[in-house]
Amino acid sequence: KYLSFESAEGVLVSDVETGSAADKDGIKSGDIFIEIGNEAVGDVISMRNIMAKSESPVEAKIFRKKQYLTITLHLK
Repeated sequence: KYLSFESAEGVLVSDVETGSAADKDGIKSGDIFIEIGNEAVGDVISMRNIMAKSESPVEAKIFRKKQYLTITLHLK
């Protein structure tokens, strides 16, 4: 469990580089990716695969500080 997140699935963001695309999209260290483009994120490999085939921008569901949020990702 991490910050009251109960699922074993998802990808925890450990660090966000200042000025990166993730930073510009509002992703924070400690966020947990749950879904990208309505597809469940099970692990890092599934997250990479989903992002590789997604159109930009794409909606992502994250868990941050005990709440679920929807953010827009701008993929290259």
